[in-house]
Amino acid sequence: MNGLEAFLKLVSGVVLGVAALAGVLLPVRKIGAQDYWLLGPLNTFAAGVFLSLAVIHLMPEAEEGLPKGYNISSLVMMTGYLALLGMDTSLKSGYTELQEEESQEMRSESEDIRTETRPGKLGLGHVLMAVLSFHSVIEGLTIGIEVETKAVLLMTLGIGIHKGIAGIALGSSFLSASVPTAEATQLGAVFALSTPLGILLGFLARSVLPAAASSLIKALSAGTFMYVGASELVPSEFNKKPCDARRKLASLSLGVAAIYLLTILLDF
Repeated sequence: MNGLEAFLKLVSGVVLGVAALAGVLLPVRKIGAQDYWLLGPLNTFAAGVFLSLAVIHLMPEAEEGLPKGYNISSLVMMTGYLALLGMDTSLKSGYTELQEEESQEMRSESEDIRTETRPGKLGLGHVLMAVLSFHSVIEGLTIGIEVETKAVLLMTLGIGIHKGIAGIALGSSFLSASVPTAEATQLGAVFALSTPLGILLGFLARSVLPAAASSLIKALSAGTFMYVGASELVPSEFNKKPCDARRKLASLSLGVAAIYLLTILLDF
């Protein structure tokens, strides 16, 4: 562990935190175009980055530090995938229930009563913030335990794009739920700090954990990256109507290729 590594991770935390908060504030403060037409291609590009990081970088590194027999690294990767799937499903189930409750209230209450009662209760935006913040801590943890400069840079690129877009989704949720601007900004700040928190935890953990434990965390992180890329971002984009599948497939492929090429270039 050296000063350059600590500095890079500090910069990464600041960049990712700013990207997340900026994403939240765009819709909350009604800045820019409201359709954000670039979000689809950017989201699929980020998906390609996540998939490529998992397969090309995290898994090979995890395999180096774990026993070679019994495919331990692959088993741990799938454990990470399934664990995030289970947690995500539970959180999103609560999100769906709240969405149905609020839809019923919108049909049964007058606009004046709804405006008075909504800000004081747990809403969709709060649950979405919990889901996204949970993801962000795990992503930050992956950066925190990383020792290679190129890997930190590559993960900051991919996660930064994802954080900005996730922030826009969160800000749009706050806007549609009529969350006051000040409260939305505070909640956005909590979301923005989740990745730097994960980076700090990973950075501190690596200094006390053996190399094998770091490899286990990388394999788990590879599973979570696979989940975010393949089971979250790709379906959410390709199931939209209209889809513009060709452009999104091109940006997904570009994300995979970009990490592969950057990995080769940074090795020189």
